[in-house]
Amino acid sequence: MKIFEARQNCCGCTACVQICPRGALSLWPDSEGFLYPVVDRSACVDCGLCRRVCAFQRDQKAKNSPENDSTINPLKVLAVKHRNIAIRGQSQSGGLFTLLSDPILSRGGVVYGAGFCPDWIVCHQRAETIEARDALRGSKYVQSDLGNTFQSVRDDLLQKREVLFSGTPCQIAALRSFLMMGKIDIKRLLLCDLVCHGVPSPMIWRDYLAWREQKTGQKIKNVVFRDSKRFGWHSGMGTILFANGLLEETGVFSHLFYGRLIHRPSCYACPYATPRRVSDVTMADYWGIERAHPDFSDNIGVSLALIHSDKGSQALSEASERMEVVESDIESCRQTQLRRPAAPSPHRAEFWANYTQKGFQDASKRYVAKTLARSRLNALVRRSETLSRLVQAFRRIV
Repeated sequence: MKIFEARQNCCGCTACVQICPRGALSLWPDSEGFLYPVVDRSACVDCGLCRRVCAFQRDQKAKNSPENDSTINPLKVLAVKHRNIAIRGQSQSGGLFTLLSDPILSRGGVVYGAGFCPDWIVCHQRAETIEARDALRGSKYVQSDLGNTFQSVRDDLLQKREVLFSGTPCQIAALRSFLMMGKIDIKRLLLCDLVCHGVPSPMIWRDYLAWREQKTGQKIKNVVFRDSKRFGWHSGMGTILFANGLLEETGVFSHLFYGRLIHRPSCYACPYATPRRVSDVTMADYWGIERAHPDFSDNIGVSLALIHSDKGSQALSEASERMEVVESDIESCRQTQLRRPAAPSPHRAEFWANYTQKGFQDASKRYVAKTLARSRLNALVRRSETLSRLVQAFRRIV
């Protein structure tokens, strides 16, 4: 039995594994470190649940059908900022995730999102407290390990608890399909997806961290994928903090990611790179806010909220006293990932061949050195421009 025809048809959402009543499926990594379902034929009874639950393949076909209406826009488009500047700084954007999840936690609900597991592996976690939720804030540019979180969400809903689940669009579509097939009432579930750039290989992320620890001789103490405090909100640079206090930029990994060399193959055929979603709220950075709404712009962070349902609209209204908001429109915020999927780098196959033959260090040096130097120069220019704007603002005040 084949669950998918090609690697681009599987996003690794785990829905097929978690719905199998016989436990006949398990996930195994391929040569690029991405997990794919493998069938134990001795346990499989060919019930077909694994194929029917696959929202990703279903939505791929729907997107390419003549009946698909790609012009359907969200109910509302909002630029959002948390009134607490410290929370915005911790969130690496406008604090929308915090705004949406605070009311749910206050009523005894549960929040799911991507956090760090041991050894800085990215995995989905369940949070019942503000402290546990706060660990889920911020960008994580690696495909998260979902484990059995779909089953955990099902159990929470069956216990009549409110749930917020945040994840990539394919994860959200998968969870919704998993619950609908189980005839689970989702009226207490708030689905929040992201404007996703694609998910990099967890294997490359592990190799990168191991390389940095070996080179510095120090264990990693903290990781920030987008360090807005150090580099400003518009920068895509992150930092690694080592046990001896050394702080280092994550330039090499960032450039492999932004260079579209290490994305999962399904990301290049993503059916969700459009304003049309299956979530209640889509969360993102509002890139271009300085042009669309210049009076609302700053270098601390502004969130983009695309509202797709009455449930999503109600969730935002519950946070109204803690946020600043400006109504916008889809054309003003239409970033690339809302128009089309990421395109693979023309050097992708060559990169992976080099990685397989010679390892991470050689492959990264070959493809990152030039772009890293250029990016650091651009970052210096941006910081200089930010400092200039601050000086001019100070002069106007005094």
